[in-house]
Amino acid sequence: MVYRHKAQSIEEALPELVIQPHQTHQNEAIRDLVIYDLPDFDSVLPENRVRVLRFLERLDVACWVVSPEKYADQALYDMLRISPQHPESFIFILNKIDQYVDYEGRFDLEKTTGVLDDFRHKLGEVGVLSPKLYALSAMTGGTNLPSAGDFQNFRDLLYRKRREKEIRSIKLANIEHELNGLISAMSHYPDLEGLTRTIEALLSQVKKEFDQTRTICSQMIRSDLDDSSRMVMRPLWLKREKRGGVVLSLLRWTVAVQNLLGSKRQDGFERLLPADKEAVESMVHRMDSLSNRVNASLARFPKAEFVWSTKPEFARVHDRISATRREWIGEIRAWFAEGKLPNVVSGYRRFKYRVILALPVPAMLFYLADPSLLAVFREHPSFAIASRIVSGVLFAFFQSKGLVAMFSLFLIEALLVVILARRVLDCLDARIDDFYEQVRHRYEKALESVIAEFEEDVTRSLLKLQAAAAKLARLEARAGGPNEGGRDAHAEASE
Repeated sequence: MVYRHKAQSIEEALPELVIQPHQTHQNEAIRDLVIYDLPDFDSVLPENRVRVLRFLERLDVACWVVSPEKYADQALYDMLRISPQHPESFIFILNKIDQYVDYEGRFDLEKTTGVLDDFRHKLGEVGVLSPKLYALSAMTGGTNLPSAGDFQNFRDLLYRKRREKEIRSIKLANIEHELNGLISAMSHYPDLEGLTRTIEALLSQVKKEFDQTRTICSQMIRSDLDDSSRMVMRPLWLKREKRGGVVLSLLRWTVAVQNLLGSKRQDGFERLLPADKEAVESMVHRMDSLSNRVNASLARFPKAEFVWSTKPEFARVHDRISATRREWIGEIRAWFAEGKLPNVVSGYRRFKYRVILALPVPAMLFYLADPSLLAVFREHPSFAIASRIVSGVLFAFFQSKGLVAMFSLFLIEALLVVILARRVLDCLDARIDDFYEQVRHRYEKALESVIAEFEEDVTRSLLKLQAAAAKLARLEARAGGPNEGGRDAHAEASE
């Protein structure tokens, strides 16, 4: 987009690069100032990057606006390395500094200063040693708030009329920088040995970035299938187990309390698909940064007659990873909806639990029976003696001994129920963990195949480029030495 004075025109070569209609004004204070709002050079659209580079060739001053979230992106510094402009004609703006607040919500100048120091350090690493840097907030720029920062100073810079000598100095610096870039490009061609070394370094970077992408994917999988998913699976399994006696009844009550006291997020199948935007965005930025580094490194050899296009390949990596993730989460949800959950309590286990719960009852009755009658019954069993034993037990219930026995029975049964319910829950958790480990392994294998496929494609392309460079070097050696025309062109450009 172009923002200009109504009476001001733009260069003849620029209209073909401008897509949107011009925005005009009648402010005489900035009559001679034409502002171009360029597209995002780190966009997934490769033509945006080309358009920005073509614009930069014709601009006197480039103003790079970054936010606290984006100033550290490698794409910016890769772009600065290949920019046709001289670094002295750059202006850098750190916008949105009103986001730097302390724990009380007040603007934090110390945080802003720390970020500016880090920003200057990163710019120095790419050759911008004395950057013109403004920290401001467009949101509060028209106010007297501390978070407005350098807004007024930057406004004064735009409104200041430049002297003819200053304009000529800026243009001369840009022309000199562009000429040095052309000479450097010619000096690198046909530097096939340098191209080979560059490709070897890029192969190492590609391996490192894809290894880190695997780590991010592994962390994302753990987040998708973390331990808190038990809070979803336990109620589903208990709902399926319609019968189970007092043990499962206690287990249902325990799980209900755990869900009530647990996180509000753990309320259904949606827990299996957390937003996890940070992991996805991290992969997007990592792939874009690697793409920019590869292109910027190979751009130093512009006359090498090889075809190289990495942007579409890298852009598809995180798209395929995100698509695979959505597909697997959908499949896991389907398993849950269909009730494909681990079976825990078998018929034998149910029978065993009932026997264990029943054992304290005859023990209590034996404790309440008269020992002398039991001895007589063992020697001379008869119905009369048995009836006397039963009546004695019933009578004992109303004595202190019977009350103690019933209270002890209640405690023992309660303890047994809790122990058995805990065993069932532990067994269920173990089955859930095993289930999720199998799912995680298959899920991770699917993502690994996607990453390996793209890493293999990129590596294969670089190896082909390296092989072609080596072949050209051999042909050149047979022809009798370096290309004399390349050296002549270099000398002529230097003059």
